[in-house]
Amino acid sequence: MTNQLHLRKHAIFKHHYRRAVATTPEFHQLDTDAQWAALRKQVEDDTTTQGTALKVILEERAERRGQVLNALEEAHNDSL
Repeated sequence: MTNQLHLRKHAIFKHHYRRAVATTPEFHQLDTDAQWAALRKQVEDDTTTQGTALKVILEERAERRGQVLNALEEAHNDSL
């Protein structure tokens, strides 16, 4: 249950994460900082109102980037 809670907690970034994976060559071979930068670029490129709010949330989670990326990857794999 706790694992599912972490997945849902970060699910607001799932579309941005999928775009980061799709548009970044060898995304999964990059280190955490580079993966985070790819995710941040997708959020920054989102010009919607939601995108603006997500920028703030993403920055608040920057210290836990490894946890966020792991949860997003796990959710991504579960959806395949």
